[in-house]
Amino acid sequence: ETRVCVFDDAPVPALIASAPTTSYRVMKNVLGSLLETPADERDMLLQTLHTYFATGSIAEAGERLYCHRNTVRHRLTRIAQLTGRSVDHPLEAVELYIASQTLLCLPKPPD
Repeated sequence: ETRVCVFDDAPVPALIASAPTTSYRVMKNVLGSLLETPADERDMLLQTLHTYFATGSIAEAGERLYCHRNTVRHRLTRIAQLTGRSVDHPLEAVELYIASQTLLCLPKPPD
């Protein structure tokens, strides 16, 4: 998906786009073994993470994903196990948010 943003309206994507090499490194460091999980699991977990950040609520994320809030909670716990970072801790949540936004904002990194 391509979108045009005014930097004042989207500071995180602007920051990511201004330093793509660093953003890729941060993303790989933060998401770690989550990126190495089988594609189906990885995509489901990342979609859950994106939806949770978009809504700010486990219950609302569950509604948008058509699953029970306990399923969302379980997936977020799985993300924490894989990354060593939890959405329940502010600094760790920011790191997860920036890493997940890198996946949305930048094209696939070169291998």
